[in-house]
Amino acid sequence: MQVAGAGGSLAVAVSRIAEFRLGGEVFRNLEVVFRTGGLSREGSAGTVGREVLGRFTMVFDYPNQRLAFLPASSSGSCN
Repeated sequence: MQVAGAGGSLAVAVSRIAEFRLGGEVFRNLEVVFRTGGLSREGSAGTVGREVLGRFTMVFDYPNQRLAFLPASSSGSCN
């Protein structure tokens, strides 16, 4: 299928992956969108969306080039 993005339209395929792990959590039977055409950023393997990232507070440590995924609490989260 074709979708529109900030850089124009691109071809994608929708599928499911059995398991995806991030920040100590396991996501099963996750629907994913794979880019199959169009321009891509160098080194990019895909994009993680809000269904996954919404469960975390992300902490960026730019000086040390690190990124932490902390479980989001029901109060005080930065979603």
